[in-house]
Amino acid sequence: MSGTAIKPVVVGVDGSPSSDLATAWASDEAIRRRVPLCVVHAFIWPLMHVHLGPGPGAPAHAGLRAEAFRILDDAKSLARSR
Repeated sequence: MSGTAIKPVVVGVDGSPSSDLATAWASDEAIRRRVPLCVVHAFIWPLMHVHLGPGPGAPAHAGLRAEAFRILDDAKSLARSR
């Protein structure tokens, strides 16, 4: 791989206020460097055999997977606003 490859700024998010601060900083840094911003969220619940979808009787938009996407969407919206 060439040494001139574009290296994005990566920020991990969890929906907390400190995560929002990290997203804001990472967004500004990506703009300053003129590189992409990569927003990531990870959790280990699947390894513990926890169901990711909504529970019985819950709305279709509930569950851990939906929450993970909400966290990512919120962080991406914050980044775009920068």
